[in-house]
Amino acid sequence: MSTQLMERRQVSTEVQLRARADGGQVIEGYSPVYGRMSEDLGGFVEVIERGAASRRITADDIFGLFNHNPSAVLGRSNPHAKRGVNTMRLAEDDNGVHYEIDVPDTQLGRDVVTSIERGDITGASFAFTVLEDRLEATDSGYPLRRIISLRQMFDTGPVTFPAYPDADAGLRRRSLMLAQHADELGARSLDELIGLDAAQLGELIRKPASDSNDLDTRATGLEVSAAHLTEVRLRLAELQA
Repeated sequence: MSTQLMERRQVSTEVQLRARADGGQVIEGYSPVYGRMSEDLGGFVEVIERGAASRRITADDIFGLFNHNPSAVLGRSNPHAKRGVNTMRLAEDDNGVHYEIDVPDTQLGRDVVTSIERGDITGASFAFTVLEDRLEATDSGYPLRRIISLRQMFDTGPVTFPAYPDADAGLRRRSLMLAQHADELGARSLDELIGLDAAQLGELIRKPASDSNDLDTRATGLEVSAAHLTEVRLRLAELQA
């Protein structure tokens, strides 16, 4: 399913510092990481498939940010810039997208380097929208979302805390949208819908819901992703209560 909702994911992988020949420093790591099962993201787990960001790192204007803050720019990779902005380099391999950021000689740059050296900052995160994802289930039957390809990649870089608020808000909006239009899921009672497993529910939920003034307009008309099925079912249960 293609969506316009920006999502963020933390990557629990090592953030490293490396000295450059000119005396400067480079922050490097992987974000996103391919083929690794995420922690529970609130009713589902997730895997980003190999190659999901292939087109994005050669086409998008991507920033190296600290904590996703647009005022905290560490570097930038813009393949279309006339002057060839290349203060961040992105390369894909089997592990994921490897980033290298030339640390700027600014207070921000020095502060981030110090925090990495002390071990205060150990994670990375990236912001994106999805072009294609797919619903599956783990061996234990838990909802599993596979992200096949990204529509756009906005930024990547070191972070202090896990960054899930935007994604969680997006899931709630889409789940509420579907629950409010449960009648569009066919001639099924709430009892029957709640009793379906993830695969069966996924077969039912295929078409967009109608507009609603109570919903964020960015969520209106979106189809449901497999990743959202658990929250849909919880919301349906709430409506039945």
